[in-house]
Amino acid sequence: MRGLALGLCLQVGAAVAEPSFTEVGAIFAENCVKCHSGAGAPMGLDLSSHDSALAGGWTGPVVEPGNADSP
Repeated sequence: MRGLALGLCLQVGAAVAEPSFTEVGAIFAENCVKCHSGAGAPMGLDLSSHDSALAGGWTGPVVEPGNADSP
């Protein structure tokens, strides 16, 4: 589910101009941040800020700006 939500966020962004983190962050806040925030985030993936989303989790980056096919 987490990958699907992230993929949908990025696919929507690819169809139009690249979204800002404010726009994607609203989607993350509604669907992802409840679990994926802070030190206890699953797999270390904190999506609560631009910097933490770009940093990725334990397995590395999952969001690559401008790349809707990023993991």
